[in-house]
This record gives sequence, structure tokens and C-alpha cells, in this order.
Amino acid sequence: MDKAKVPWTKEQTDKYWANHPTQFPKMKAIPNLPAASLKEFGDLVAGDCTDYEGFIVVTMCGKRTKGQMVHVASVRARDFGTWLSRMMVLPDVNYYFSKSQSKNPGHWGNNDLFSLNTIIIDIDSHKKGKSPTREERTEIERMIVYAIDGVLVEDSVICEPNIVVHTGRGMQLIWLLESAANELSRLYQFVCESYIKAIKSLLSSDEKFKRYNVDCACSKRIMGLNRLPGTFNTATSDLVTFDIVHKYRMDLPKEYENQLMIAVANGFVLTDKRKKKSKRKGKKGTRFFNMESVGKARVQSLMRLLDERGATIDVGMRDQFSFILFNAYKMDGKTPEDALAEVLAVNNAFERPLLEKHLIGYLGTSMRKKYKMTNTYIIEKLEISQAEQAAINLFPTKAAKKDSSYKNAARNKKRREKRDERNSTVIELFCRGLNKTEIARKVGIARGTVIAIVNQYKAIIKPAVDAIVKETKEQIQEAAHKVKTTLHLAKTNMLQKDISSCERRSKPEELYNLYIYPGGGPAEDRSLGLSQRVGLRKMGCPATG
Repeated sequence: MDKAKVPWTKEQTDKYWANHPTQFPKMKAIPNLPAASLKEFGDLVAGDCTDYEGFIVVTMCGKRTKGQMVHVASVRARDFGTWLSRMMVLPDVNYYFSKSQSKNPGHWGNNDLFSLNTIIIDIDSHKKGKSPTREERTEIERMIVYAIDGVLVEDSVICEPNIVVHTGRGMQLIWLLESAANELSRLYQFVCESYIKAIKSLLSSDEKFKRYNVDCACSKRIMGLNRLPGTFNTATSDLVTFDIVHKYRMDLPKEYENQLMIAVANGFVLTDKRKKKSKRKGKKGTRFFNMESVGKARVQSLMRLLDERGATIDVGMRDQFSFILFNAYKMDGKTPEDALAEVLAVNNAFERPLLEKHLIGYLGTSMRKKYKMTNTYIIEKLEISQAEQAAINLFPTKAAKKDSSYKNAARNKKRREKRDERNSTVIELFCRGLNKTEIARKVGIARGTVIAIVNQYKAIIKPAVDAIVKETKEQIQEAAHKVKTTLHLAKTNMLQKDISSCERRSKPEELYNLYIYPGGGPAEDRSLGLSQRVGLRKMGCPATG
């Protein structure tokens, strides 16, 4: 059994904050807004820290950081206003702060959430076209605030925002919360989504606000980062300013109940049970559906089939029909016992019902396991004709996909040939030495597509090239070995010839006779003079005598 969380004592809390003091900026700051107003903003955002106190994270992003979000400081909540009034601001950097408190300094993920400070709805103006001037933008934002106050607040749809921050390309509406722990995150998300829907509906209803839209992703993020007043928006070089409307804080549980009543009155059905969703890829993108809706539709189709056939299910199909219907009820979310009771009731409606004992035994395995069946399987097992398929709204999905693939075969073949031709052109230009930008310009495709084609080409060709290089190296080594062996044999033969030649030249008698007696003569006289010996040495023969 898990131990209950025990809150820290005052001594433990004081010890923790003594070990994690706030690091105030050391450089003398020149604030872009009055220091007193910045301190007031920071104190309001930090909220009541008596029960829950963590860190407010400050980050920056810009050219200095190469587009990366960099941690600047993690400030104790009660010191945030003082720290903000002393902050040194760089004009070419965007600064952000976390809308909720973190329990880990330097981290601002959802797992680091400690307590809830504010609800912040981000309204952006990023649409293409001629941008309005600064004066026009200020006037439109003032009209949006008046519209929210005059329509949504007057009708008690939402609460009035406490602070309005002008970011340079939009605005942020801030609602201050009373001290709230992270366990109230689900209430926070519901209230936040309700506010987003209301404001989106208001903006879309007026043509003057067509350039403004709610950034839902940023607004829903509990530990999201938002623009810090007193800093600059580098995209427009505008100073981020703010206006304080009032200082009354929102009671989150009470506002949750209020939004819940509004949702129920508008026809929303709320359930605490989370449905398991499956993902399916369709022609228009990714679609979501849950298994319970599929099971419910399948049960309705089977009951229509029963009405179409007038309860005259053939003898050989009663067990199959009961088996399929039982698993459809389980998909619909019923327990095995409830599904069995429904199937037994349907069986009793047959003209010739099965024995209850036989049917329970037949469905025994399905009581323990989950069987997944396609529409094609159901149609084949129950022999549902095309007319019946149209009547009960049950069609063979796989067959439809197969027919579609046959119909589009020619089109797919043409596209494949065109793609292969394009890829071949890209590879040819790449092999010629052109860079990827030049290839993209010549072929008329994006540079990223060129990179993908080249990487795919490298992945396919590299192993083959490596194998060829390895084989070529082996062939070169083998040829070099043969040449070396041949040269060695040739040198050996030449050496043997030199030795035999020297052996023949070691007999001076013949040369002596030829030298002394060119026409032939006796070899008995071997007395040689000095000049004769020198002549023999010049001829390369040893002089004897």
C-alpha cells in the first residue's frame, strides 16, 4: 500500500529555499517599462505562495541562441516581481516565462508541474497579406477586448481577464488563479478549452477580427511559455506591454462547475471513462474512431438483418449469427454477461431457437477472449447479399479497397514511372557533381526531396560499390602477386644465364688461341707478354700465363 504524501514542515521548506536562493541579475538594468509596474506584474503572476511555491522559469530564444530555447533563470515565485524589475534585456532576443510553477529549476515540462498560476489564452495575428500598421493593430486589439467584455463576460460565458499583454503580433489574455495544486490539472484543461471555444467563436463571427486566431496548442499547454512584458518581439521590433484590468483571482473549482453547467446546457455529454481510440489513415488524412462506436453500428446492422430476414435465420447460421452478435455487443462496451443475456434474448426470437445450453457452450471461448472480425468476414459467414448490405449499411471494406486499387492501377503505374524518371535525373545530375540546390532548381522540386532521393540512392548503391571496390582490390592484389612472381622467375633465369656465361668465359685457352693465332695455331706456347695480357683483360677474360 502506497504511503500518503506528507507535506513538508516549515523547517524543511526553509531549509530547501536556503539551498536554492534566487540569483538576481548582477548587471545594472535599464528597464524598458517602469520598474514598479514590472514588479507588480511579476507579483500578480506569481500569485499567493503561502500553500504552494515553486519556480517560475525564464527562457530566451533568438539569433544568439541559434533558434534554440535557452534557460535564463529559475526564480522563486515570491521573488519573481523583484527579479523582473532588475532584469537585463537584450533587444535582439525574445524572452518567455512559464505560466505555471515548476518543481525542478531549469525544467518546464508537464512532468515538472508543481502548481497552477494562470490561464493564458494566446491570440495571434500571423496571417498572410498586408500587415496592419501599429496603430491599426492597437485599435483592433482594443476592439477585441471590448467585444470579449461586452459579449462573453456580460453573458457570463467566461470571466473577465485580469491582464492583457500586447505581444507585437497579437495579444495574450491572462486570468489569475487562486493557489491551486497540480492535482487540479484536469479542471484547468477543461476550463481552458471552454474559454478557447468561446473566444474562437467570437473572433470568427466578426469580419474585423479575421486576421486574429487563437493559438490553441500554446493556450492549452499547462507549462507553456509566454511573452515576458518589458522585452522585445524581434519579429516586429515592438516592445511587449501590458494593461492590468483588475486583480480578483479565479476560483478554479468554482469556475469548472460553471463551465460544466454551460457545456451540459449546450448538449455536451461528459463522461469520466476514457475511450480507447484507434487511428486509421483515410484519403483526407488521419481520422480517429473508437471501437465502441464501431461495435454499436455493427449491432444495429445485425439487428436490421434479423428484421430483413424475418427471424428466419437458416439452421446452419444461427450459431454463427449469435457468435458475431455476441462479439459485436462486447465491442459496444458491454460486459460478457450482459452480452450473453442480449444474445439469449435474440435466440429466443428465432423461429427455431438453439438450445440455451448448446449456445452457452458455443460462446464459452468468446466469454474469455476478444475476437476481431471484419465486415468482409461477417458478410461471407452470414451470406449477406448486396441488397441486404445496402439495407443494413454493412459493406465489405477490404473488397472496396481492392476494387479501388484495380481502378487506380493505371494511374499509379503512370505516377510510378514519372517518379522513377525524376529520381534517375536527380541521380544523374548528382553524379555529375552538381550540388543539391542546383539539382532542385533544374529538376523543379524541393531541395529536401533531392536530399531524400540522394540518401536513398546512397543507401542502395553504397553496399554494391563497396563490394565492387573490395573485389577490385582483391583482383589488383592477385595481379600484383602474379607480376611479382613473374619478375622473380625472370630474374632467376637471367641469373642462371649469367652464371653459365661466366662458366663458359672461364676457359681462356680458346680465346688465347684466337688472339695469338687468328688463323689457328698451336696452343702449347703459353708465354704471354704484358701487352697481350692487357688485351685479354679488355676482352673480359682472365689473363693467364
